[in-house]
This record gives sequence, structure tokens and C-alpha cells, in this order.
Amino acid sequence: MFKPAENMDNIRNNPHLKTERLSSIVERKSEFTECFARLKDMIGEEDFVKYIEPIHNLSKNDNTLLITAGNELQRIHIQDLTPALKQVFKVKVVKVIGIMKTMF
Repeated sequence: MFKPAENMDNIRNNPHLKTERLSSIVERKSEFTECFARLKDMIGEEDFVKYIEPIHNLSKNDNTLLITAGNELQRIHIQDLTPALKQVFKVKVVKVIGIMKTMF
């Protein structure tokens, strides 16, 4: 019989699944290191850590920046930073998608 390791975080009693903490977008998207540094200077350390680092994914295509946020609340906060994002990433359009609904 399969026995999961004691330090494994089981999801709904399934020993084959575990959760892992999402690493910072800064670590995962190293091609945007310079842009992230400029954005951090522009919006401040606190807002950068709170709203930008937890982003799930970020991709840039010509004049569009597509950001995938964890939930709708995070999406709203990131949309408030649209002018700074446009300036730093040199794009005309910023689209932010929230992938999960916030439970209240």
C-alpha cells in the first residue's frame, strides 16, 4: 500500500496530490527583471510585494500585456496599476484576468 510522506500536504485525502506555494513572478519571469525593478520603484515596495509578486502569469505580445491574477479581488487591485504597467512595459493595452472567484 502506498504511504504518503508525513510532510506532504494531501488534498482531500488524495496521497497523489499536494499543494505547493506559488513562487514570485519575479523569479519565474526573469526576462522581465528590468521592468519589474522599474515598476517596483514606481509603485513602491509594499504595493509591488502585495499585488505584483503573487501574479500567476504575465506575457507580453507587441502592444499588449496579459496578466493572470489569482482571483477577482487581486485583478481589481492590479487594474488600478494599469498606467504604471503600460509605462514600464511599453504597451498600449493591459488585460488582467482573475482565474478564481473570491469567496466572501
